Amino acid sequence: MPQLKVVCLAHPATWAGSGNPEETQRKFLSLKPSSASWVNLKEQRGKRVGIYNVGSLTRKGFAYALMVDESEVNPEHKSLERILQEDGCLTDTVEVQQPVPRASKAVLVFDFADGLCYVYTPGTPTPEESVVDVVRKVGRDIGIPCRGPKVFEWSEDFAVEMTDVARSRGFSPYRVRADLETVKVTAEGDLMNNPDWKKLEGALESDKWSALAYVRSKEEGMFVFGLTKKRRRTISLPLGENFEPEQVLHTAIEMREMLERTLGQDIRQCLFPEPITTLTNFKSVDHKGMQQR
Repeated sequence: MPQLKVVCLAHPATWAGSGNPEETQRKFLSLKPSSASWVNLKEQRGKRVGIYNVGSLTRKGFAYALMVDESEVNPEHKSLERILQEDGCLTDTVEVQQPVPRASKAVLVFDFADGLCYVYTPGTPTPEESVVDVVRKVGRDIGIPCRGPKVFEWSEDFAVEMTDVARSRGFSPYRVRADLETVKVTAEGDLMNNPDWKKLEGALESDKWSALAYVRSKEEGMFVFGLTKKRRRTISLPLGENFEPEQVLHTAIEMREMLERTLGQDIRQCLFPEPITTLTNFKSVDHKGMQQR
């Protein structure tokens, strides 16, 4: 499932003194295969992870990296040829394929002004620990603070307020899955104008829902995003097969705006609520149901 994660690289007060965003961007774009954060193809199969391409974005102080992660080889994952061989239905002239490690791709969009990284995985989700490890290596490569990055996760009561914010920005609930004691309900379509759905809409506020999806259609295209309780309460974000890093950036920024409006505070302060005297650009706002890592 395509997913978006927001990673705060360091405490905002620490990041504020990390230097010029454009200079940081320049250092980032100079990363190369010899850098610690770059994937090393000579390492053991099943353990290779890192970035393999970097590029600039139209916004100043932003840049992106393409990242790959590889899972360990699982010998229990049989090939088609292996199954036929075990059943005595394969000739000796056919080669039996050996198990290969599964790889996943992620697009890392760095905001060097605010110290954030938007992580978009178009297919199989990249393990969170791999993303954090690569982000730390990038920090060491270019000399920015990334010792204790934190990943945003929302709480269950967050979805109700997020729905109101999404509606105010032109989104409509499109799909809802809910577990209602002895039955499971899936509603999909024009839910806003369906009187029958109104009878079940309370599932959202009673924490019985398991997945929500919102859609907004404009001339430039359709914007769809969703919230799921599974997989560490992530944000699903299908961008299509031919997405570009610029599209990831544009979409991630709007998602951040909606998240922060729902939270009532900057997402960085939400992840790092500890007060620091040099943190002058943030106001003390009540914490709304965030779960920290």
